[in-house]
Amino acid sequence: MFFSASSAALCAQSFALLGTLVGAFTMVIGAGPQTALEYLTHAVHDAALITGLVWLTRRRA
Repeated sequence: MFFSASSAALCAQSFALLGTLVGAFTMVIGAGPQTALEYLTHAVHDAALITGLVWLTRRRA
């Protein structure tokens, strides 16, 4: 079973977004580090990953 490059990119970015959302959730509930830099890092990563996912889905359509 082979995937196209865009399908592989979509899967990889979705998995990465899931990981950053789990990290952000642990910060919100108080289990992870809670510095301003951590919040900023997660916000930038999430924005970049969401932008990439939107771009990929629009390109595939």
